[in-house]
Amino acid sequence: MNTVMSEQFIVTMFPIIKSLADAKGRPAALMLDNAPYHGRAISKVLITPPPPPTTTSRKENEGRLGNTVFYLDTEAANYGVQIIRTPLYHCFLNPIELFWARLKAFLRSIGKTSNKLPLVRQRVIDFCHDFSSTDAAALYRHVDNYVDEIRDTVRQKGAEDADEESDQECMGAGLFGDSSFDEVLESDVSEEF
Repeated sequence: MNTVMSEQFIVTMFPIIKSLADAKGRPAALMLDNAPYHGRAISKVLITPPPPPTTTSRKENEGRLGNTVFYLDTEAANYGVQIIRTPLYHCFLNPIELFWARLKAFLRSIGKTSNKLPLVRQRVIDFCHDFSSTDAAALYRHVDNYVDEIRDTVRQKGAEDADEESDQECMGAGLFGDSSFDEVLESDVSEEF
């Protein structure tokens, strides 16, 4: 699939997504990963300059983009559909990747390398048909739990870093870890008693 084909297909889905969401009284949304063909930018604002050229990949030398406007986002807004984007190349934060992993595991468990394409196609259709909304919700819960774990780890790491910086500042100011401070404290206490 390429960008044009992907965009054409997705845009044809917006009215369907909107009508299905409206029928259930839900906000209309479509989750997309950040595959290049899902994210053709129509305007970009560079908020940090690119680093000097190196031998690393092109992506690493572009600088950080802010306020990027994507074609599909503008088209979705025309239909009242919100695009939710997952982080770039993070399959463990992307429910659709979990779905594909389950589908592939299913096909491997019942298939053989000698199976003909029509049989494999029918098995994929059957799997998708049998994949319930409960199964889909479980994929999202899994991602939510994983995100919560990441968030907790980041907060903990941030707190540890803050504690370490605070410790270093205190040591630099002679507030603790310095024997002269301990001696002053002991002399102050002994003078009082």
